[in-house]
Amino acid sequence: MNPTVLLDGARALRALPPPSLDLAQIPPLQHAAPPTIGIVMPDGSQTELPGALWPEPDLWAASERRARAGAPPAIEIRRLTRAESNVLAADWHPLGAETRPFGYHAFALFLKNEPVALASAGSTHSAVVDTDRGLHRRNVIELTRLCRSPQQKTEGSLRVMLRLWRDLLALPYWPYFPDTTKVALVSYSMPGKAGHIYRHDGWVRVRGCSGSGGGGTWSKRTRPGRARPSGLWVYWLTDETPALAAAAEVIALSPPSARDAGELAGRRAA
Repeated sequence: MNPTVLLDGARALRALPPPSLDLAQIPPLQHAAPPTIGIVMPDGSQTELPGALWPEPDLWAASERRARAGAPPAIEIRRLTRAESNVLAADWHPLGAETRPFGYHAFALFLKNEPVALASAGSTHSAVVDTDRGLHRRNVIELTRLCRSPQQKTEGSLRVMLRLWRDLLALPYWPYFPDTTKVALVSYSMPGKAGHIYRHDGWVRVRGCSGSGGGGTWSKRTRPGRARPSGLWVYWLTDETPALAAAAEVIALSPPSARDAGELAGRRAA
């Protein structure tokens, strides 16, 4: 039966009255603001990162409560000495402590005064990083260690550490070769690792890696049977990347000895 045909004795429905409220006066739906994580930087300033980088609701809530109360965030970045950093790297990273002779900085992510993640950078072993792309020791900064505590509560902290180092720490706190424009950040994925943490953070895998032949300034020939990095990852520094803006705003205070070491290495590389 045609549903539009009324049954015998049925009355037609009356038209609904026009709405009494002007639709233009109906307020739009209020969407909850995306969660953020407040972080204290080494210079005492504060910044925020998207909560999605560290998907822990309790952390989001704690960060929001402290912000409303005017209290400093429970998460902070501290700059470490090589000795302090190597204590953590020896426990957390498969390669252990960093032993490169110069060109170094390190930062740890602290949660309630407890270190949970580490990022350190060093001058590249080889004077030439990638010939085809024009990358060399003077115009790149290598992320040499990225690791976290094995505690369950630190899961997800590496993405936060990597983003902070990439955008706010790498360039401002790297005083070496100041006469050379930095064009990229580089890192090597560990053996057997696909490098997803870099890919999801905007880095590009440019090539695979072979063992060292010992031709670098400080490198030794790769021992037979020793695992080698699986790939070279590059984060290109362009006018649109936040790292350049951070470098313009943050003054990296480095001891004269560090500057002297950078200039000495430049003369050696030349």
